[in-house]
Amino acid sequence: MKTSQVLLANATKQNHLCIRFFYDIYDSPHPASFCRVLDGPNIAPGPEHETISSIHITVHSELQPGSTGIVHIGTMALDPSGPTAKVAVKLAFSRDEKSRLKGEHQIYSHLHSRRVQGIPYVIGLFVDEDLLLGAEGPHALVMTYAGVSLSHRNELALDSVKQVVSFTSLSILMAIAGARCLRR
Repeated sequence: MKTSQVLLANATKQNHLCIRFFYDIYDSPHPASFCRVLDGPNIAPGPEHETISSIHITVHSELQPGSTGIVHIGTMALDPSGPTAKVAVKLAFSRDEKSRLKGEHQIYSHLHSRRVQGIPYVIGLFVDEDLLLGAEGPHALVMTYAGVSLSHRNELALDSVKQVVSFTSLSILMAIAGARCLRR
């Protein structure tokens, strides 16, 4: 098994997540602490997994807001000196976003159980351990980074087309001006 596969397999067995934000104006002095949302017959890790206590993620950038929360890109490790993996972390704060994030987690889990290829590998759904104004804290869905979303890819393609059209138009105008075909 590859190191990254071992890392992902071990990460799915951990019930504690620490997220640190380190980009733009963010520089977390302490990580936010999350607990795994256990669904179904999941069992907490046994004694054989006690040497690895938490998943550690350092978030390096915000990718884009999505329909189920804000997508961040980060690096995941189980051990500071061990292997790392690039991950996407979706954070949901409102009740509606949390509900959609739970549904998204269930869909990914179902597809993964059917061995569907080409989807992100889900490490888990976690909830912030601290209450926020007396209510359950934010949720975090952690998965492998699989690139930009299809809708964002379309936006990027449209921007590229606009740039090509602008460049082509400019080139044509310059060629016409160079050929002195324009009259005043």
